Formats: sequence, structure tokens, C-alpha cells
Amino acid sequence: MKKLKSRVLPILTASLLFPLAAHASLTLYTTGWSMYGESPYEYDGAYKNGQPYGKLSYVSNPDMVAQFNKADVVAWGFLQVWNNADPNQAQYQIPASWNGLMHFDDLWGELPLEGSWVSPLPPETNEFLDFCRTNAGACAAVQMNGTTKVRELFNYTDQKGVGQLNSFGAFINSSKYKAKRIIAVGGANTPENKAVSTYTFDAIFANQDKFLTQFKTWMTHFKNLKGIDYDFEPPIDVQTGGQLPPDAKTLADYKNLFELVKASRTTLGKDAYISVTITVNKEYLTAINKSVEGGWFKAVAPYVNSVNLMTYDLHGPWSQSSDPYTAVHAYLQHPETSHKDEFAINYGTDAITEQVLGYGMPKEKLQVGLAAYGRGFSGVAPGEDKELPGFEQPWTGPSHFPTTYSNQDGMFPYKSVDQAISQLAYKSYDIKALDNENQPIVLGSYLYNPSTRQFIGYQSPAAVKAVCQFVKTKQLQGAIMWSADTDLPVSNPNSLVAAYKSVCN
Repeated sequence: MKKLKSRVLPILTASLLFPLAAHASLTLYTTGWSMYGESPYEYDGAYKNGQPYGKLSYVSNPDMVAQFNKADVVAWGFLQVWNNADPNQAQYQIPASWNGLMHFDDLWGELPLEGSWVSPLPPETNEFLDFCRTNAGACAAVQMNGTTKVRELFNYTDQKGVGQLNSFGAFINSSKYKAKRIIAVGGANTPENKAVSTYTFDAIFANQDKFLTQFKTWMTHFKNLKGIDYDFEPPIDVQTGGQLPPDAKTLADYKNLFELVKASRTTLGKDAYISVTITVNKEYLTAINKSVEGGWFKAVAPYVNSVNLMTYDLHGPWSQSSDPYTAVHAYLQHPETSHKDEFAINYGTDAITEQVLGYGMPKEKLQVGLAAYGRGFSGVAPGEDKELPGFEQPWTGPSHFPTTYSNQDGMFPYKSVDQAISQLAYKSYDIKALDNENQPIVLGSYLYNPSTRQFIGYQSPAAVKAVCQFVKTKQLQGAIMWSADTDLPVSNPNSLVAAYKSVCN
């Protein structure tokens, strides 16, 4: 029988020796879509979803405004870059002159209503048409033709009716937000997107000057655009989605990433906000640091505002060889149990942070990760531990819920946690350890229902507050959170953004 041992966490009480930072920052990611639930995430000032084409009704979303204003930086994710060497783009005859140029990914969602038969055009449409006509390739995307149901290359300036909701326009042009607004480029590689992020960065590295010149043009045009986040994630096996191990190309890519960041500071200027978001697998962190002579982290530090560690998705229902038992995907510290050494990743935010700081990364430029979503497992028996049923038990597959709660198997939005408890008879449990004052610290939380035999590991408000205390104790810059659309409104006391800021502000 597995036993959870008490564990002393001196790292969490170092405040006895060092002064705590007065303010820890928060970078909040937001997207043009809501991929985890049934209801769309409508942007304040955008066009309301579900209206007849051409019938404009503007969204009022004060909860979004309040949420964004709790953050220090809000990052729009993700935009990609043209690369006609990508076999997924080659069939659409992408002009070679577009290689290395950033573009919108969802013309219907991100850009305002347009169409040659729409008269008069909204003023925001004319503004975007002017921008798009002077930025080749920026307002084009490969998307599904609603009539033929075939994917094809659309260009916003052709006025074939591909603009509609104006989510990006509302985000970037609003005067209501105090946080810095930046664009995140890249993102996760998945079997569904056919590793688009890898092809994006291949194109940027091969066309660095062109890309940066274009991005500076975007910053000049969109006055509220203050910088860029390079979300650089490892290549994958496009069949399984598994992360590929680092190799010679990995070393070259991270060296290129350093050169890109250095050039970004020169081109975009001293006031631009520039961040890099990276994987936290220990093997990868070692490879990253070796990619530049003298150490990648030391080298990149003078040119970035922050390096962001994705200290989430460390566990999930992907492979029973790496995760033989249920686990919370974002532990502050991996629990000290009899099963610990059976996990491929048996460390948490604390060990990852120590590794990166050990490479010479300045603590005041380092941010850790928070997740406003859970990772779920199915086929989970309660086990023998009556206090923690379902914890570190074998599993058979990803969790599944009706789309009212989540529309992606194995993924559960944090905003649905209270509903799962009140409507679906789930109970919430905390994984705890003791600090050196014998006070309990929440390392992570989970939902479990013995009838459905499903386990959902997530970060509760108590877990987020513990991470924030860790950030302050280590005197880090702050944290990133993915993503805005899966949290509760900040007026709700259970909001993760509100929980973080209650301790870290």
C-alpha cells in the first residue's frame, strides 16, 4: 500500500531569512477561441457570437476587463509564421515571399466583419483593411470554406466574407486595459496541428530580419502592442504526440532562439516586452543550457524581460510508461510516496526552478507556470487509501465529460470544478506536505468520483497561493497562467487569478 509521507519544505519558509518581494507579476495568456468548454469566450468590444452575418451586436464583458486588469501582461496566443516548406502549407501555394512573415490564424474569429456585399463597412474593418494591404501575408490563413467544406487559402483583403467576430481587434484596440499587451508566437506542437509551431520557428530562424522588421511594423500600427513572447516548444512525434528527445537540431534551435531574442531587443527597442516560454523537462533544460557557450540562460538574460517555465503538464493520460499512476499535472513539489520513482517526471516546480537558477538565470527575470485547467484520467479505482481515494492509482485512459463541462478528453477547465462538485458528485482532495514550521502546504489538488472512476488533477486556490508564496520566497519575477478563458471571474473568490493576486500583489 502506498503511503504519503510528511515532507519538510524549507524552500517555502525562507522568508524568515530573506525579505519577500512586494509584488510578483502575472502574465495571463488569452486566445481567440475557447477550446475547453461549450460556451465561447467573447471579447469585450468584439462582435457578439451567433448573430446573423452582417448584424452587429457588440459584446460587453466586464468580467474580462476586470480579469485582464489583474494581470501585469496579457499575451495573445498564438500566431504562426508562413513556411512553404511545411508540407501542410505546400499544397496551398503559399508565396515564397511570405516565408518568415507572421499571420493571423483565424480570420473569422480574429478580424472584423468584411465582405464585398457589406455596406457600409464598420470603421474597424476599414482600419484592418488598410493594415492588411500594406502587410503582405499577415491577414491570410488556410481555413475551411463554409460552403464547400474544403480547406483553402483565404486573404482578408479579397473581401470574400472571412472576417466576423473581431476578437483580436477588440483585444488590441481597447482602451480599458492597464496590462501590457503582447503577442505570443508558436505554442504547442500537437498531432492535430501537425507540429505547426516547429515549422513556425524554422521559418523565423531562416528569415529573422524579415520577421522582426514585420513585427516592428505591427507594433507601430497597433499602439497597444508592446512586445512578443516566443513560446518555443519541443518537436513531437506527429503520430503519437510524444515529445521527441533533444538532439543536434535541438541544440541548434535553442542557439537560434538566443540569437533571435538578442536581435529582437535591438530591433524592437529597449522598451519592448520580450519573453521566452520553454519546456521544463530536466533533460531539455540541460540541452537548452548547453546550446550556447557559457550557458543559454546567462546569455539570454540581458535581452529578455522574462523566461517563463511551463511547470504544468508534467503528468497526463498520454503514456502509462511515463505515468503509470494518476497524478496532478502541476505539483509545486512531487509528493514523497512509494511510487515516486516510477514516474518519468518525479519532480515539480521547486526542483525545476532550482535547476534553472543554478544555470545562472537571474531570479528577478524568472517566472513559473500556473494552469487554470486540470488533466484527467479514467478507469481509476479508489484504492486502499480512504483519505486520498484514486490518488496514485492505475488508469486506463483520458477522462471524458459532456461538452457542458469540457470538450476535450483528458482536459478539464478550472471554471468547471465547482460544477463537477455540485452537479456530478465529485469531491476535491488536497495533496499536502509540511513546511519546516509543521504547517501544511498544498502541493496540488484533485477531483475524484468512485462511481465514474475518474480522477482530475488540478491547481486549486490553495495550491496557487502556495506557488505564489514560493515565488515570493525565492524572489522570482512572478508566474504565467494558461489561460484566461478557463478561470472563473475575478469577482469569484475561487478565481485562480484572484487567489494569486491576493498573495502576490
